[in-house]
Amino acid sequence: MMFNHMVEKRQWLSKDRFVKIVAFCHMLPGPEALQLAIYVGYLKRKVWGGILAGLTFILPGAVVMILLSWLYVKYGKLPQVMNALYVLKPAVLGIIAAGIIKLGRASIRNFFLALLLAGAFVGMRFAGINFLLILLSPVC
Repeated sequence: MMFNHMVEKRQWLSKDRFVKIVAFCHMLPGPEALQLAIYVGYLKRKVWGGILAGLTFILPGAVVMILLSWLYVKYGKLPQVMNALYVLKPAVLGIIAAGIIKLGRASIRNFFLALLLAGAFVGMRFAGINFLLILLSPVC
């Protein structure tokens, strides 16, 4: 969603710069999306833009999560609520998959990068190699 908004719709960043910023945010501790929002806010309106971007990124989601958590605790055992949550699972997975595909198309620009991605995935998933070791490897 951030790629769509910042790169395609508003054209605040180029695809290449967005991918580089996201890669840098992945190396920092904490949520990457928040860091990206604060950075772009800072680029557009300096310190106050970063502060405002961070607050407007966090507050709506926090309020919604608190409200939904309260509703779930109060009404979560009702069959209608359980059915609604069951139906939402494929939609959430679809949204996540669409984001992965879009970001993957922007960042995997050649065959070597695709092989590097596949190797890193296999190393982390099946060989148990730590993410930081993969980042520090000479190939990356």
